[in-house]
Amino acid sequence: MRPVFASISPYFYPVAILLFLLAWWLVMRLRRAAGVWRLRYYAFPRPWLKFLHRYVSRYEWMPWELRAPYQDKVLQFFDGKRFQPCGELQEVTEQARIVIGGNACMLLLNETFGCFPDVLTVQLFPHGDPNADGGARSSAVALWWDEAKQQATDPRDARAPLADIARQLGGTLPQPLLLTAWARVRTGEFEKAHPGLLEQSAGGEVADVFAAATELFYASPADLRKQRPSLYDALRHFYLVDPARWSVKR
Repeated sequence: MRPVFASISPYFYPVAILLFLLAWWLVMRLRRAAGVWRLRYYAFPRPWLKFLHRYVSRYEWMPWELRAPYQDKVLQFFDGKRFQPCGELQEVTEQARIVIGGNACMLLLNETFGCFPDVLTVQLFPHGDPNADGGARSSAVALWWDEAKQQATDPRDARAPLADIARQLGGTLPQPLLLTAWARVRTGEFEKAHPGLLEQSAGGEVADVFAAATELFYASPADLRKQRPSLYDALRHFYLVDPARWSVKR
């Protein structure tokens, strides 16, 4: 009896390998476009939940039904982004990556378009490092990292008049600002959906107005809704959440 493999054409193997590589390339392209690079099939690790509870302030206010999809997005962010220590920072710990991803994904709670697909690299500099430039590269976000407080902030906030903008919007910004870097990434999307609204809301650069409005939207939603109902409603439709309805800490 002839072996089964003897009847297979010698051209079959290279063709099969080529098709497999082509399929793998296509899958990786699709995953990269969605902001997810590596495969992960496990529950959100318990230690990581502690990081979210302790260092992502708004997580405590989040409704239960939003937490599971939110955790999935944090996993995608953890897997899909390259974290690069810069300046005198020696390494980016697992905890830092979860804390940064946790704040970034707060702006993606009900989104389906991907996990910041245009952002490939997160550059971390020691807090106060003057070499950090958050807007230097379109595919990267540069942040100041405070190791003691486990907080990542946007260096551009030190130069932007966010406090003045917030007062014009009818609120006071929290300290520190944890969402502004990621809000600036999404400014263009909001502008397309609501052209001209940011210029009407407060003076300053459009990205800065949107950054301040996003912080107020999540930190002081009732105040923003009272003072700027049209802006709050636009943000509610854009982010697909209504934080003014979230109850106090659970």
